[in-house]
Amino acid sequence: DSSEAVQLVDFFFLGQYVIASLMAPTFAAGAISGEKERKTYEMLLASPLRPWAIVIGKMVASLTHLVVLIVASLPIIMLALPLGGVSIWEVLGAYLWLVFSIVLFGAIGLACSCAFKRTASSLVVSYLLLLPIVIVGAMFWRIMATADIAYAGDIRFYIVSLVLPSIYVAISIALCSWTARRLLHPPDVGSGGN
Repeated sequence: DSSEAVQLVDFFFLGQYVIASLMAPTFAAGAISGEKERKTYEMLLASPLRPWAIVIGKMVASLTHLVVLIVASLPIIMLALPLGGVSIWEVLGAYLWLVFSIVLFGAIGLACSCAFKRTASSLVVSYLLLLPIVIVGAMFWRIMATADIAYAGDIRFYIVSLVLPSIYVAISIALCSWTARRLLHPPDVGSGGN
């Protein structure tokens, strides 16, 4: 039945979205604060890498395996396509939204990691910042899935594949830019932090 396939796909994506929101900060929130805790932050800054290269490297290192895990689930969801009710474009749009959500979650975790001296503090603040985003995203997904509006599926597809990724990229770039600027002049490292 096509309605059961749609419900299966919606449930699957909501589950992946929530799991990604729980896992991304755990990987990214300790990327820079861990350097401070291990007393290797000054050595990181003394390397010939530019701050943007450090930020992008930390982001890629902390999120690559999560993105691979999410993309590896694509064959599972493809099994629901022959049941009908879901198009390949809706699945690809949802995966695009999921990948850009992971990037946003990682950028938030990395910014918190740079802002706080302890990994535990950056992790807690990351989760507090992500909680409203995840709740609104999950509510949007469910409301658009159960809406009795004509073309609700098309509206959701355009929002998750065009609008939200653009917003997420802009916020991620702003957060990474702030993180890169703060790397050079951290108030909590060295004699200024004591």
